[in-house]
Amino acid sequence: AVIGDEAVGIYNIACRGSEFVMFVIIAFDIALSPLIVSEYQKDDLVKVQGLVTKSARFVFLMTLPIVIFFIFFNNWFMGLFGHTFLLGATPLLILCISRLVYSAIGSAGVILNMIGGEKNTAIGVAVGAVLNVILNAIFIPKWGMTGAALATSISMITWNGLHCYWCIKKFNINPTIFRLSS
Repeated sequence: AVIGDEAVGIYNIACRGSEFVMFVIIAFDIALSPLIVSEYQKDDLVKVQGLVTKSARFVFLMTLPIVIFFIFFNNWFMGLFGHTFLLGATPLLILCISRLVYSAIGSAGVILNMIGGEKNTAIGVAVGAVLNVILNAIFIPKWGMTGAALATSISMITWNGLHCYWCIKKFNINPTIFRLSS
């Protein structure tokens, strides 16, 4: 409503483009979930940690080329939809980079859901949603689509960061790519 129908349409294409990055993350989350549950029920936290670390690193390495593609070809991709859509190149870039950061943090929400931290997952998503509404209200009037991309990125990284914090603090499982040993 703040930026108009045309900008919403352009921003929608930028969001859809960034979902190529999320596709890899979601695909691995689906495959990883039953493995985490199985090993967690056996009380084998070492194996759970190994699965989580290897998966996070693999997902990051799989998402990295997609993000690099969009860094160099964001104008080309947005231009496929018409000259006007070039206005969405910067939001696409912001969203893709934030999804790469998300993948580096790891699938903390999925892990929480699989090992009994559903309440923490819900709290993290709620905090992210409220933050997204607040930041959109502040950023969109100032920066339009770029502001929307920044608001979405900050809120998404915040909720995944909270999930990561709870994985480490409550369950001693580090979901990030940064764990020194697998």
